[in-house]
Amino acid sequence: MAQPFLTGYLGYGAATGNGGFAELAGTNGYARRPISFSPLEYGRTRDTLGGTLGPCLNADFGMLGCGALFDAPNAGNLLLYFPLPRPGYLAVGGTHTDPTGTYAFRFPDLDLPSLPRTTMTWPAGAQVGVLDGTSTPVTAGVSLSVVGGVLAANLAPSLRRLGGSSAVWVPVGFRARGAPGSGYNETNAANNSFQDVTAWAAPANTTVKALRLVYPGFDVTTSGEVDRTVTVTGAASVQYSGVVYPAKFGGRRQLLIEPMHDVVVSDPIPVSLPAGAQFFVRTWGQISGGTSWWLADYATPASGSTRLSGEANARGSSLADHTLSTTTPANSGGGYCCPLTVLALLSTPAAAVLILGDSLAGGTGDAADANGRMGYIQRGLGSALPWMSLARGSTTAAQAVAAGNGRGMYAAAADRGITDVLLGWGRNDINAGIAAAQTRASLQSLALPYQAAGMRVWAFTCPPTTTSTDNWSTAANQAIANAGYEAQRQAYNTDIRLNAVGYGFAGVVDLAGLVEDPANPGRWQTAGGAWTADGVHPSPLGHAALLAAGLVQPAMFML
Repeated sequence: MAQPFLTGYLGYGAATGNGGFAELAGTNGYARRPISFSPLEYGRTRDTLGGTLGPCLNADFGMLGCGALFDAPNAGNLLLYFPLPRPGYLAVGGTHTDPTGTYAFRFPDLDLPSLPRTTMTWPAGAQVGVLDGTSTPVTAGVSLSVVGGVLAANLAPSLRRLGGSSAVWVPVGFRARGAPGSGYNETNAANNSFQDVTAWAAPANTTVKALRLVYPGFDVTTSGEVDRTVTVTGAASVQYSGVVYPAKFGGRRQLLIEPMHDVVVSDPIPVSLPAGAQFFVRTWGQISGGTSWWLADYATPASGSTRLSGEANARGSSLADHTLSTTTPANSGGGYCCPLTVLALLSTPAAAVLILGDSLAGGTGDAADANGRMGYIQRGLGSALPWMSLARGSTTAAQAVAAGNGRGMYAAAADRGITDVLLGWGRNDINAGIAAAQTRASLQSLALPYQAAGMRVWAFTCPPTTTSTDNWSTAANQAIANAGYEAQRQAYNTDIRLNAVGYGFAGVVDLAGLVEDPANPGRWQTAGGAWTADGVHPSPLGHAALLAAGLVQPAMFML
């Protein structure tokens, strides 16, 4: 019989500001517990021992954000640590239980049959494992990174799988809240043209060799994805360090966006950018075919302004084209006509993330930071790796399936270097009376085209929906909004936590595991204040806690 992939002891604690792990003190009822992982099979291993931490005796353990594997019950070597799939606050008298199979790690680099069988080494104390039933050892020595339930070996570049490399265009600099159609609706017949300038940024850790602009021909409404009702004829350019670089589309300066479940992508724009550099996209256009058209909904920066420095969003009749100048138009609009995203050719490989889902995925309830990013997902990803968001409030997975499995959203991701898709729907489906099993089936259907294209897809658990008589400052004064929906939510969360990998998902972002009060199931967490202001979305405090716990962070998404 094959030996376990790894045996050891599981400890609990939190990540430190310098990227380390701080374990709970060995008092107050705290002790590490034994843990064992199954033999590695098809790049995956799962723990085979459940267990319970606690009870917490005399003082709160506080926020448990990370787990860590050690080779001894006390002291010993820290083998690896990772964000808990179900983080939460543990108060006096409370316990934290991990059922068997809670922790599932994956070596994405070991999934390819053609990969040479390579001896890797682990820190001292790890048992020998077996790859795919052969005698090839996993013994020690390669630096390992474990975040969000994914264990990835830092193999030599020649052994890495393809994707996200410097030969692939990936989305960069995105700061908007969500999908096209999620913002302002222009209905003034006199405003048939626009001249907008929007701020973007290169990733913080790699230079950019060239850019491409991506414009949508679709909108995502509260009823699902639809073709736009208007046609845009215009022009675009990139402005960096006082120099304007014109964009061409099929070799011509004209930008033509017609109604379609697809996107218009510019030719490569030869502009070189240093890591982290800010640049601007200038877009001008005339509207035809209707007087009602959607604008992008960008987050409001913490300063209170609706624009980042250097941005403008002008509306009017027959506005002049300023895409070949650095003139800043007079502001007169509430939203932006701008690219869906900007693609970059990077000098070094990088994973790239696509955010799909409802208002929870879009960051509703949070206050945007100085870069216009809001919510624990956008702020957690920051500028450390390429990402784009097509999240749209008040939508459901069922609507996306009915609208053709999000053809435009898939088109925005296909051949764009996307390696990971965050599928943040579910809660609105449950609250619309859709059963847990059907909600999960809708998510599986939406995941299929991305998975078939080689992208990893992540599911989310659903947080509670409650009312409150004291503004959600205590759990005791919260009430479950609908008992039937709550039963389906619990069923969905239990199912997706236990069976996500079996359903084809790369892992689960356990939002509910952190925001739900462990002592009062179905109610929002209240440690340190109200984690929600409406019983539906995390408050700024809730988003800050999710961010601090590292619920979504760049290291989750490895090549």
